[in-house]
Amino acid sequence: MNVYRCVLSMAFLVGALHLSLANANNEIIAIVNGVEISRTKFEMLISTQASQGQSDTPAFEANLLDVMITRVVLAQEATRRKLDKDPDVI
Repeated sequence: MNVYRCVLSMAFLVGALHLSLANANNEIIAIVNGVEISRTKFEMLISTQASQGQSDTPAFEANLLDVMITRVVLAQEATRRKLDKDPDVI
């Protein structure tokens, strides 16, 4: 029983440490009407695009951030129009 408690305690501590490190590295690079875009999500999208052959340049990164912001605005407008509840859209 004590072994299980020790293992669970260690797992909890490792998870908490991972979460705190993730939050520390998760700088917010844009806020769109209250919705945050994190550096982590931005960099994940950059690496995805780079793996598909896209060159990682400052102009590309600026364009990619614009695309991310546009997606948030479009999602917010769709929600405002209740398109997420419309069975013809989903």
